[in-house]
Amino acid sequence: MSTPPRAAADKPGRRGPLDRILPPPGPQRTLAAASFVNAFGSGMFMSSSALYFTRVVHLPMQQVALGLLVGAMVGLVAGIYGGRIADRWGARETQIGVMLAGAASMGCFLLVDAFWSFLLVSTLTGVVFAADKSSKAPLIRGFGGDDPAGFRAYLRAGTNLGISLGALAAGVAIQLDTAPAYLALVAGRALSFAGGALALLRLPRLAPLPAPPLSGRWDALKDRPYLAATLLNCLMSLHFAVPTFLLPLWIVEHTQAPRWMVSGVLVLNTVLVITLQVAVSRNVADTRAAGVRMRWAGLGIAAGLVLMAAAAPIHPTNPTATPTR
Repeated sequence: MSTPPRAAADKPGRRGPLDRILPPPGPQRTLAAASFVNAFGSGMFMSSSALYFTRVVHLPMQQVALGLLVGAMVGLVAGIYGGRIADRWGARETQIGVMLAGAASMGCFLLVDAFWSFLLVSTLTGVVFAADKSSKAPLIRGFGGDDPAGFRAYLRAGTNLGISLGALAAGVAIQLDTAPAYLALVAGRALSFAGGALALLRLPRLAPLPAPPLSGRWDALKDRPYLAATLLNCLMSLHFAVPTFLLPLWIVEHTQAPRWMVSGVLVLNTVLVITLQVAVSRNVADTRAAGVRMRWAGLGIAAGLVLMAAAAPIHPTNPTATPTR
């Protein structure tokens, strides 16, 4: 991970190995630590959630997909209001509240035993995930120093590292394939939310921002190329469900690969994102170049899905198999 710019208050002097990697002591380091803890738990849950709901809670895959979809759709709206609340009432307080709500909602997943309770908790969790991202933006803007974009890039790299390490930890539980192991992963996700909230208590409070004038709210709906690009991007974004939902079920239920490959694939995906995102986006200076890259990305996703289908054996395993208790 590249080190973000030194804060103005950071005193020059001798720095140790960790000081060369971590942000300067103060708000930046605190926010980076909270983000890393949260990302570690996210990596554990992303790798195992589909398996937990289908193999421990015993929900059909169609119901799990529907519940997660409803949660994501509600989260789209909640994300907008989460950012507004953070601006008006304080980003630090809002982010801490979101973290605590995330710990509570993840704890509720441990009690889910039917579709309707799963749908309710999934909706609450979707709100938390969306509000987490939107309420963190004012913190990055407020504590980013002279280069908020550089600090955001540092946090993104730290988040990807945390997700990878969390996925590796989840691989042990997935290989064990026992109900207690999956329950421990969900509990770990709840604890990571709580740990993030605890770390954020050390941040100073940011002053609320005044509400901007409401004008031109619906102007974007008049821009047809923008709407077309947005719709296509939404369709492309469906591929995010592949490594976190479809691929774990596919590997465990329909291939002969070892179960730990679920985490291995997610780690590989994260490493590729970290190493290739700069190179792939290089020289994209206009809408035409961006459209060409998006076209190649769509073809790459399609090729990956074809390879997934080719990995299935002739006689798939029983999808109703349950983990050892």
